[in-house]
Amino acid sequence: MKFSYDIYLKYIKNRKFEKAHTYKNKYIPNTLYKFFSLSENEDDDLSLKKLDYLDLEYMWMPYAQYLNDPFELRAIYLSKDEIEKFKFEDVEVENINNHILDKLKEGYIISSLTENVLDIMPMWAHYANNHRGYCLEFETVSKHVIYPIKYVEHRNPIGSWLDAIDYLSTRLENGEIEEDNIQLQVIREFMYIFGMYKHFSWKYEKEYRVMLPYTNNKEVSGMVTPFDGIGLKLKSIIIGYACNTQYEDILREIANNLKVECKKASMDIYNKEFKLKCN
Repeated sequence: MKFSYDIYLKYIKNRKFEKAHTYKNKYIPNTLYKFFSLSENEDDDLSLKKLDYLDLEYMWMPYAQYLNDPFELRAIYLSKDEIEKFKFEDVEVENINNHILDKLKEGYIISSLTENVLDIMPMWAHYANNHRGYCLEFETVSKHVIYPIKYVEHRNPIGSWLDAIDYLSTRLENGEIEEDNIQLQVIREFMYIFGMYKHFSWKYEKEYRVMLPYTNNKEVSGMVTPFDGIGLKLKSIIIGYACNTQYEDILREIANNLKVECKKASMDIYNKEFKLKCN
């Protein structure tokens, strides 16, 4: 049986938040992976900074607008008919969708993980600089902030939500309700989950996502976050088969310092399958 956001959101709609998260957490794998690119050049500043973060058991989490999908956090939209229904001050009609969705993208930092490391070679190509980078294997010790991505064919109109959002936001600003208002929580949860929707063409990535609210500093493109702050415990480091020898030596030293296993991906030339192996 596969995870269903329809079931999850039904729990949320009925205000059964704990049941919703218990249901969702059952479908989060115990092991997830994350890819990192490294330069082909030695002493590259960005590559060395990533390795410094790894040695401290931190990772960089960018804002949504810095990810590679132009529709990131844009799985929702307002139709032209819906736009005409609502009044938006100081925003031109043709820019309303961008205005609303850009606000969403500015409010979250994201880390993307995957459930498979060796059977999806395009992941090494796209996110580890053509196998020159590395992949981290994590144990998901806490699954509360980790969500599966739902792959869909079409975006979702949100006009029916705007009345409720406007009403509750106004009451919150006027001090009539508190941040923990149940109706407000339901609306926010639904809007948050739309951040887990991506187009079907990305399905091969088998993505799981951590998406955290963060609006403290718009001058930077994201922030560093400790592994354990998002429920992850490092299990192993997997080095790409084309990784620069300087970076490979550093990765092996970091693995030794952190007392985790270190492996290197390679091609199994004696296997009929198009698969990598680790040793």
